[in-house]
Amino acid sequence: MNMRTASNASTARKCLRAEQESDTGWKTLPAHCHLVRYDRIDQALLDKIRATAIFISGNSFAPAHYSPQVLEPIHATIRKTDLPIFAFCGGFQLIAQALGVNAVALSAPDDPSEDLSLVMTEDGRPFEFGYHPVELSVENSGHPLLSGLGRQAIFRHAHGLHVPELPGGFVNLASTATTPIQMAVHNERPMVGTQFHPEYWTEEHSDGRTVIANFLSWSMGLEPQPEPAGLIRMHTSRGNGVAGGG
Repeated sequence: MNMRTASNASTARKCLRAEQESDTGWKTLPAHCHLVRYDRIDQALLDKIRATAIFISGNSFAPAHYSPQVLEPIHATIRKTDLPIFAFCGGFQLIAQALGVNAVALSAPDDPSEDLSLVMTEDGRPFEFGYHPVELSVENSGHPLLSGLGRQAIFRHAHGLHVPELPGGFVNLASTATTPIQMAVHNERPMVGTQFHPEYWTEEHSDGRTVIANFLSWSMGLEPQPEPAGLIRMHTSRGNGVAGGG
């Protein structure tokens, strides 16, 4: 059975659009994607829908906005599940929080004008925003998640917080001057977090599409197969996907 997962309505729409693209898209039909609020995900739901992967989206609120009691079910899922997890931006911060590392505000550089990826808020806080390159790890350059990317891949950024240190068991795959941990992967579990937004790709900046395809291939054994008009179909024998939003 073919499958695809997505993190929220926006990501789901982007994946659906990718099916229609003729040059560099992939095609996965039929799609089984469950869009679920962060406070409704637990192991019982994952078992009920026979989920095979989890994507966790970003969010628009500071971590202090969320009650620890409300977050505990998804924290427990992150700590215990065997399912592949790919988390973007605030979703990565949620993984880190579940594993004992809290997100912190970006540090303001001495001269913000020297970093083209930064914008400053009215109250003087730095915000990394827009499509900008990240430096990929030389030490871990052979990791399957980085396959097909150049030395400097370009992704969309939209964050004022970041994960200041690697949670236990993770290695760093990418960085920028402002955000030292832009992409991290667990050594033993199929769990990945990015501070950037790979789900927001464009035809000009399509590295996000490559990373998501790499994740599906690496974590679930999906293999891209060329189709007419340049489409790629991702094949798997496994079932449904589930999505959780931060």
